[in-house]
Amino acid sequence: MIRKLGHAYPYHQAVGFYLDKAGYPKERVERLRAIGIHFDFYLANKMRDAEYVPEWRLYVPKGL
Repeated sequence: MIRKLGHAYPYHQAVGFYLDKAGYPKERVERLRAIGIHFDFYLANKMRDAEYVPEWRLYVPKGL
């Protein structure tokens, strides 16, 4: 579905991060990683106190 939507932003990185945190099976999470992790991306706009999650190249709220 993510590929069909064709968004300019790498939303699959955020979805993969959430699925990983929720404890989804690694095989399912790896499908999203296989799309490619090419950009650093923020989980939300104007986020303060962010920390970087290098495996998803994603900035998330600190402590998430």
